Parts: sequence; structure tokens; C-alpha cells
Amino acid sequence: MSRFNWKQMASLTASIDTTPEIYWNGAEFGMVFIPDGSGITTLTFHASDCPEGEFEPLYGLDSAGAPVAVTLTVAANRAVPLPEELRGCRAFKMVANAAGAVKLSFQE
Repeated sequence: MSRFNWKQMASLTASIDTTPEIYWNGAEFGMVFIPDGSGITTLTFHASDCPEGEFEPLYGLDSAGAPVAVTLTVAANRAVPLPEELRGCRAFKMVANAAGAVKLSFQE
């Protein structure tokens, strides 16, 4: 059972340099909410082992065990779970295909 919930807003961009850092801090589960009218359709993830650290592209493994970039396909008026591959990182960034605001919620 989750002990703690928190939420935040993030104004995403199409650049790793300008998209905001989001603190994961041991959350067990997270969701991203794409608002009505948003042009965001793809999110690509970058992870760090510490807040304000260096962010590396986040990779998972495909069914054959080959590395594959972690991305989400999203659309306006949808809520999507954050990828399980984020577990273990302390902070992450989401780079969007278009600039726009999203809401996030987390459970610890």
C-alpha cells in the first residue's frame, strides 16, 4: 500500500537542455497526464542518479534483449503510467516532441 502521494506540473520542451528535471526519489509508481489540446505525442526519457546531475538517455531491453530507448506514445486527454525503467533513478527528464505542460502524480 502506498504511503505517500505527490503531484507536480512540468512545462516540457523538445530539448534535454531546457526541459525541467523531475524528482523520482524512490516512487513506486507514477502517471503523466496530457491535457486537452496538447500537441505532445511522444515522450523520451533521460535519467540521473542524483538531482541536478548529468542526464543520460534511458534505455530498456526489447524482447530479444537488445537495448532500446524508453519512449511513450501519448495523446491529449490521456493519462499514461510512467515507465518501470525509471525505478532506481533519483531524477529524470521527459523530452517531448512539442512544447507543452503536463501533470504528473507519484506514489511512494
